[in-house]
Amino acid sequence: MNNASLPDKAVRHILASPDTSLRTLTVATLAKKIGVDRSHLARVFKAHLGCKLCDFLRNERLNRAIHLLTNRPDLTIKSISHQIGFTSPEYFTRLFKTHHHITPQHYRNLKAEAQKPDL
Repeated sequence: MNNASLPDKAVRHILASPDTSLRTLTVATLAKKIGVDRSHLARVFKAHLGCKLCDFLRNERLNRAIHLLTNRPDLTIKSISHQIGFTSPEYFTRLFKTHHHITPQHYRNLKAEAQKPDL
C-alpha cells in the first residue's frame, strides 16, 4: 500500500465506524486494522492531510456528539460521552466547550428551542 492511500483509508475507516466502534478506536487500533505501524500512519496522515490523526479522530467524535445531542434527547451527556469514546463526561464537556464555545447541555437546549414550532 502506498503512503498516499493510507490517510484516505484511515479517514474512510473512521467515518464508516459506528459509534460503538468509535468508542474504542485509537490511532494504534486503527493502524492495526489497516496493517501498518502506528507512528508511520500518524506521520503519513499529518504529511498528507495537514492535521494530526488523533485530532481528526477527536473532531469526528465531537461531530457525532452534535448529532446525538440534536437527535437523541433521551441520551444523557454522560451516555453520549461514553458512547463516542471520551474518557469522562467532564473531559467531553471541556473539549466540546473549547471547540464550540458552549457546553453540550446548552447546545442541546438551544437546538431543542430552535426546533419548537412557533405559535
